[in-house]
Amino acid sequence: RPITKINKKDGLTNLGKELIHKLIETGIAIDVSHSDEATFWDIVNECKKYKKLKPKVNASHSNCKAICNVPRNLTDEQVKAIAELNGIIGIVSVKAFCGTENYEQKYIEHIKHVKNILGSVNNIALATDDMTYYKIEPETYQNLNIYKQEEADKIIVQQLKESKFTEEDVNKIQYKNFLKMVK
Repeated sequence: RPITKINKKDGLTNLGKELIHKLIETGIAIDVSHSDEATFWDIVNECKKYKKLKPKVNASHSNCKAICNVPRNLTDEQVKAIAELNGIIGIVSVKAFCGTENYEQKYIEHIKHVKNILGSVNNIALATDDMTYYKIEPETYQNLNIYKQEEADKIIVQQLKESKFTEEDVNKIQYKNFLKMVK
């Protein structure tokens, strides 16, 4: 069907709702990281209708508005909604989504904030929005991230351990939570 109008304030169209249903039926993950708030809630509400089919909902690279209030970040209510659907929030190391300074500290604050909201780390994952492959203006895109891709995992794990996360919590955040979604 041809798209005649795109309005980012209106949420999902009927065709969009059909697509969400098909994604759920086929087990394809639905990523809400680039959704505006109306679309986010429409997606969540559609997924709740089909909760028995275990929809896979995640925000693959989004942080917390409570710490850095930018449109791409999630409200506490959105974080809870993703967790209610057993989804994953990938905390991303893009500077603009972490805060204005002390980026490495802010990155860990986002992880702690989600843990505090949900009471566990079961819905948290690392995300870096890797732009090392990007050929147009590579310096610009590579400078958007707090960490260089090849060192991100090691540094973040060290920071989590220094912040008193258990070994099991670190493993869940590092890879186990995303792994459970794809299995």
